[in-house]
Amino acid sequence: SDEDVMATFITTVNDIAKKLNEQNFPLFFDQSSSNSFPLFSEAVKFFHHPNEQIRANVISTTLYIFDQLRPAMKPAPEYVRHIAQQSNTCFTHVACLCRDLWVVIDNDVKSGKSVRQQLSLQTDLLLYLHDVLAFGIPELNRVLIDRFLVYAILPVLVRSIASSDNRGDAEYVISPALA
Repeated sequence: SDEDVMATFITTVNDIAKKLNEQNFPLFFDQSSSNSFPLFSEAVKFFHHPNEQIRANVISTTLYIFDQLRPAMKPAPEYVRHIAQQSNTCFTHVACLCRDLWVVIDNDVKSGKSVRQQLSLQTDLLLYLHDVLAFGIPELNRVLIDRFLVYAILPVLVRSIASSDNRGDAEYVISPALA
């Protein structure tokens, strides 16, 4: 099935990312292309995938790649710059997934449904954000913080707290208590 092929593809990409090191990293990098690091850009296309295994492999792939960009690894500045640019898409997906998840959690809490699965996913995403920030790569951290503020924090959490009396006019407003 297509789902099996997709899982195999992402698992293979993740396996390749696990083997990255300073000697072979340049083999996957094409500075002359708009898609300068396809291993990364192809993986992040599936960050918002509903299959948990695929999402886990995408997260793992990006973390292995980011690990090679840590200041202690002394990566070439162009690698960091290009992957930071490409990470806009990845971090936008993470922020949008969190944003959408918060709305689902809010709706489920209001209707008395279980939110265990959604809270587990939220925990995974927040741990991912922590891991990315912990690498200490300033260029990536700036992109991550910007994307998370623009697509999750400001439109959901801040708007929900600020507009507690006219909640019906905004798509991503959640209960101020949950925010």
